[in-house]
Amino acid sequence: MDENMLDLGCVLFFLITDGKHPRFGGYQNNLVQNLSLVKDPEACDLISRLLNPYPNLRPKASEVLIFPQLWKRESRIGFFCVTKSLMEKYHYLMNELKKITLDDIGANREGKPVRGWDETMPVELINRMLTFQSQKKEKNQMHNGDQMYWYDYGKVPDLLRFIRNVEGHYTQFPENIKKLMIGVSRIEDLDDYFRSRFPALLLEVHKCVGHPNTLCKYFENEPDLQTYFNGSA
Repeated sequence: MDENMLDLGCVLFFLITDGKHPRFGGYQNNLVQNLSLVKDPEACDLISRLLNPYPNLRPKASEVLIFPQLWKRESRIGFFCVTKSLMEKYHYLMNELKKITLDDIGANREGKPVRGWDETMPVELINRMLTFQSQKKEKNQMHNGDQMYWYDYGKVPDLLRFIRNVEGHYTQFPENIKKLMIGVSRIEDLDDYFRSRFPALLLEVHKCVGHPNTLCKYFENEPDLQTYFNGSA
């Protein structure tokens, strides 16, 4: 029931803020006044939906269960990889992803904003992927007069390409590169690695792919997406 979802939001708020309670506005405004206490963007998004002052706008339990905030770590990284493939197939999706800014995804290096997402990671890791992808392009003759592979460090689509490339080749990295990726000892750890640098990336990308008013109708027959919309992610 709508009241149950409101209660769930209150309990989550209490747990995440270490015992604080959501403070609602007066009769004219029932919005939560202290939602800023929930620092994690994904948790804040979920709780704000559950605490919506309009009962008909609160998500149902079945909807909450497929929210990206509850996905497994490997599913989160997998979603980026699937989106990377889809954006090359659907130009509309590519254009929507290009609208996402670094501020939107909270791009940071040790908590400080950055001008490019490359600033959040070791330069050796970036160069490793650039060299590998350039060699791959040359081998497959996929270049158009320019054999150098490059990323636009201000664009989310290129960040997704980078994440996909790292995920696909992590096991092949030499030990000196792996050691630079602090906190990563297996592929599943890549989620925490990228999440700490881009805390709202999954939310923003999911909006482009899964929002009912944007692209969802185009992706109904995409088998790689079914996992993410049927509750098994």
